[in-house]
Amino acid sequence: MTQRKRANDQIYLTMVKARLLDQRVTFWCVNYLYTGTVAEVNSECVRLTDAAVVYETGAFSEANWKDAQTLPHDIYIMRSAIEAFGVLK
Repeated sequence: MTQRKRANDQIYLTMVKARLLDQRVTFWCVNYLYTGTVAEVNSECVRLTDAAVVYETGAFSEANWKDAQTLPHDIYIMRSAIEAFGVLK
C-alpha cells in the first residue's frame, strides 16, 4: 500500500469516525478552501452540497467567511488534494 493510499484511507476513516457526513465542513486543499455539506465520500473524492469557495477567511472567530462564493451545483473534491479539514463555520 502506498503512502498516498494510506493517507486517503485515513481521511475517509477520520471523516466517518468524526461523523462528518451531512455536516458543513471546510477543506483546505492544494489551491483553495472549500466549504459545504459532506454528502458522499468514496475512494477518489468528497462530494459537497451547498458548496462555496472561500477566497478570504477573515477572522476565524467570526460567524461567517469574509468572502465565500457560493457554487451553483455540487462540487467534488479530489481526496488526494485535501490537506486539512474540519467543522469551522
